[in-house]
Amino acid sequence: MIAVTLMYHDVVDSDKSECSGFTGNDASRYKISRQDFIEQLRVFREAGYYAALVSNDEKIGLAQRSRIFLTFDDGGASSLATADLLETYGFRGHFFVTTDCIGSPRFVTVKDVAELAARGHIVGSHSASHPSKISSLDAVALTRQWLVSTVVLEQILGQQVCTASVPGGYYSRNVVIAASKANIRFLFNSEPTIKCYHVNGCKVLGRFTIMRSTSIGQAMSLTEGTHLMRSRQFFAWNSRKCVKCIGGTFYETIRKSILNR
Repeated sequence: MIAVTLMYHDVVDSDKSECSGFTGNDASRYKISRQDFIEQLRVFREAGYYAALVSNDEKIGLAQRSRIFLTFDDGGASSLATADLLETYGFRGHFFVTTDCIGSPRFVTVKDVAELAARGHIVGSHSASHPSKISSLDAVALTRQWLVSTVVLEQILGQQVCTASVPGGYYSRNVVIAASKANIRFLFNSEPTIKCYHVNGCKVLGRFTIMRSTSIGQAMSLTEGTHLMRSRQFFAWNSRKCVKCIGGTFYETIRKSILNR
């Protein structure tokens, strides 16, 4: 499986960014406007792209270049409205839900989760509590994050949940090993790459990030494989990864301080 995966979060009206999902300056950077999202979907559709689903990957029989995966993290209250927009263009997406937040203000309800799946979208785990640095958890805590979240979703959906995405971009081998123990077969992380690989029977897929500042042209460049755009994300992501490893908790403290100014 080689495909372009785009990572979104909330899709909101420009003046209502705090009405869905997590709040704060950091979260707001990942919330795009409805109008920008509509324009992106229109351009993708006109270019002949098809929003595929990972569980159906071997069945769709489409040319590799035509296939993209659209993913939406956190499980914000905007999820159903986002699904409406996807369906307008004949698309389906992957919605990854932070299960401890289900029913809380600004997040999906139990009814929303069931409706997303009934309408043909994939609903998966985004962990139970969205820990700030999931890769720092020990094996027991990691396994609990995935097991608790998948059990909650399976009780709502009445079917096995086998997809998930890593919260916060903090991926490690231990994270995917724990996910595999929760019977997760597809795990999306935040590494900007089209390559995928297997760990303990779990397929790990990278994603290119769409942010509030991402232009229509940039989104299309990431999708089409423009070398410059993908390289920028790749080097930026890996640079931050190195800084995170060296700086530890100090990195997070400084980052939050800058974003809150």
